[in-house]
Amino acid sequence: MTCNGQPEKVSLYLDGIMENSEKRSFEQHLKQCSVCRSLLRDYRHIGALLQEAHGKGPAEMGFKVMSRLYARRQRTKTALFAASMVILLGAGFVLGNNSGRALVASRDEILKEALERGKTDRIPVYSGANVEDIRVRYEEVNF
Repeated sequence: MTCNGQPEKVSLYLDGIMENSEKRSFEQHLKQCSVCRSLLRDYRHIGALLQEAHGKGPAEMGFKVMSRLYARRQRTKTALFAASMVILLGAGFVLGNNSGRALVASRDEILKEALERGKTDRIPVYSGANVEDIRVRYEEVNF
């Protein structure tokens, strides 16, 4: 059995796109046409199957996708944190290593500098050359 041109309106009716007057006219047609009723029933069945299939798969897939994205973000954050720490520790080592050096001068260097400045009257004579002697001499020469 065939229909006289109404089957193309079945999907419009099912989607709710028809205007009210056209909708009423098509509903009257559905009462008389078994082809359009059968087609409408088939479309509704297909829609229900699609809803059922859509409801099962994407929920699990969505969870997998979201957990992979979360894991990727965590790896990125961890890598950025590690890189930042390496940079900060490297900068601290370079800056701290140079600033922590003490100026060490030998007794001969201190005496030479004192003689060049003409401050020989304040240099005491020490018998030993230990660290305390050098520190005292360094302070007495006013470097």
